Amino acid sequence: EMNELGIFAENAHRWSPKEVLIVGDRYSGKAKKHQDLSLWGELEELHFEKISNTTIGDELTSFFPSIDESSSLRAVTLRADDLVALLDRAHLPALREINVWILDTRQARELAERPELEKIETLRLAFRCKEERELNEIPYGPTLGTIIPASDEAAEVFFARARLSALRHLELFGKSSEAYWERKGPGPRTIDALLRSEALASIRHLSLDHMPLGDAGLKNLLKALPDSLRSLELIDLFAKDETALALAESPVTPNLERLLLEGNLIGSKGFEALAAVSFTRLRELDISGPTCQPYYFRFSEQPVGDEGLAAWIGSSAMSTLKALSMAGARLTDKGLSALADCEDLRLERLDFAHNQATAEGLKALVKSGLWTTLRELSFRDCLLDDAAIGALTEVAYAPHLRKIDLSHNTIGAAGAKSLAAWSVLS
Repeated sequence: EMNELGIFAENAHRWSPKEVLIVGDRYSGKAKKHQDLSLWGELEELHFEKISNTTIGDELTSFFPSIDESSSLRAVTLRADDLVALLDRAHLPALREINVWILDTRQARELAERPELEKIETLRLAFRCKEERELNEIPYGPTLGTIIPASDEAAEVFFARARLSALRHLELFGKSSEAYWERKGPGPRTIDALLRSEALASIRHLSLDHMPLGDAGLKNLLKALPDSLRSLELIDLFAKDETALALAESPVTPNLERLLLEGNLIGSKGFEALAAVSFTRLRELDISGPTCQPYYFRFSEQPVGDEGLAAWIGSSAMSTLKALSMAGARLTDKGLSALADCEDLRLERLDFAHNQATAEGLKALVKSGLWTTLRELSFRDCLLDDAAIGALTEVAYAPHLRKIDLSHNTIGAAGAKSLAAWSVLS
């Protein structure tokens, strides 16, 4: 990953990266000076910035790598107009993954009409069409956000024309707002356009991220999920209990292997309904709240609560889960104790960050069989004190544990001494 592409360009003759190069040059346009490097034609993957970065707007600079002949490139991340220009110029028979920023309807149309899309298996689209208004007031509470009509129009044009018969992996991104509570980008019209297209016919993974949809915008989608779906991510969409209830009723849900619902406002009622689903292969579940910075006030949480988590204890999903994330979900010692009582739990990754825990909850967890399989554990920003750390270090055997995050707590000298003497850390 190169934020200073100039340094890389000067030393490119010494290196021969074949797989991935991420170029970080969001605004300055300095990367354009190095578009003619012969190296670009030798790569298997080239990513100009990260498509999942929801802070990037329509000011993203253009970058057009000079590839004149047949290339082994199989994955690329570019602005839509740069990608179209690249496809005009180069022969890319191995291309199976494209990640693009679409800035207007023209770009959406030109990309959709490319015949190369018929072979694409992974598609990520970040809509960054120009807004028609500026944000005048910053909301002081969770809101749906701002739907950008130009982004909806671009999405309608794209999905009406694109031929995506080989598609298996689809991700759509909106944009995080200047206001903490908001998201902005394409709205329900984009979902309706997606449903009218062939894009979902054989899809196995679907992700919607930072889009102002809410329960109403997701309603039709959840009724039409394809039987082939195995992974579903609904991230920061202002979804509430109604979405969880609809998801619980979908015949596709029991077959999911991954279900990520982070950053929403689903409460205990919704998660209790999901816990009643007869999952047969669920391996990863994320019910976390929005990402938060511990240095500042915790603006929002996903109101799962100890009651919502307790409903999952004893559910069919707990015996197959390998990763459970519930950061910022309004959990306490009661939730930790419920986890400790779950005999079927064989987690490899547990994220309890941005909740509240004391020595009492940690003592309960220490006695569980969870430690025989756990590889990663996070108690980041959980108000842990020395007594809680002392309880945690009573764990005598955790053979697979490789990562533990205890940052942003109140660990003093006594807690530090307990950690220093903890045999598990060796």
